[in-house]
Amino acid sequence: MDNQKLDFDATWDQVSPVVEQALLKLTDKSRQDMQNLFNETLKSTEVSPEDQKIAKDYLLDALVDIRCYRILYGKRIYPRAIYFLQQAVEKTAKAWALGFGLLSREEVRRSNHRTPTVFLRILRTKTMEPLLPLIKGIAPGMRTDTSSAWQILSKGSHPDTAKMTNARIDDYLSSINSLDLIENDIDSMMASIIKLLGHKTEGFSVGQYANVGMSLLILGLITFPHAFFTRYSDGKVTHGELLPRDYNSKLGVVKSAPRIEKCLVSKMTLLSSLLEARGAKLGTA
Repeated sequence: MDNQKLDFDATWDQVSPVVEQALLKLTDKSRQDMQNLFNETLKSTEVSPEDQKIAKDYLLDALVDIRCYRILYGKRIYPRAIYFLQQAVEKTAKAWALGFGLLSREEVRRSNHRTPTVFLRILRTKTMEPLLPLIKGIAPGMRTDTSSAWQILSKGSHPDTAKMTNARIDDYLSSINSLDLIENDIDSMMASIIKLLGHKTEGFSVGQYANVGMSLLILGLITFPHAFFTRYSDGKVTHGELLPRDYNSKLGVVKSAPRIEKCLVSKMTLLSSLLEARGAKLGTA
């Protein structure tokens, strides 16, 4: 086993008693609510043929954006290259959310260019809302209120995030790599938890599903401000905003762009394989 990889057996030996005690604390109603939520999550919500097609189209559009990014980056037209890279992340996140029935078409569209709000909207859906008090009941110290994050991410242009150094970006990308290392462990742990709830898994990889979602959230946090700064040269610079001419080889996101693209394409490929099970056959980058 890779020395960076978590040892599931040792981890579960520590986690299992905690989970069992937490489940014992649940009321019958809370237990039933959790069982229902697990069923919905593992089987995913029903997705209409129309939504499957739109999810497929989002991912195909993201592939086009990746190709545009490659051409423009190769010609050192960095502002437009980074814009298309941001667009590819955004559309892949929307394909993930819509393709698994986590958000409706309207909810996906309302997320506009602020990719992280896709994930905040998921936490606010009718399916997920009941899970938050359950989590709070098991772990009272855990923060489940998304309002602060919503206020931060849904407003402003976030120039400081746009100016993130390549070293910091690389740290975030390394955290995505760690998701690959523990993917199977997540599947094993979730299967054990579900067994404790008295249910069976349906052959659905929670590990891969979570891997793609968490990776896209991180990539979205890195890239979303660049939807605002890469296109127009008449922007305000009073609060440290960037202009297209500031996208040069010294800017962190420009330096890290090849690694971001490589990471994104790997998650797009994984998402494509997950969606194929739902009848959405997709191309590859």
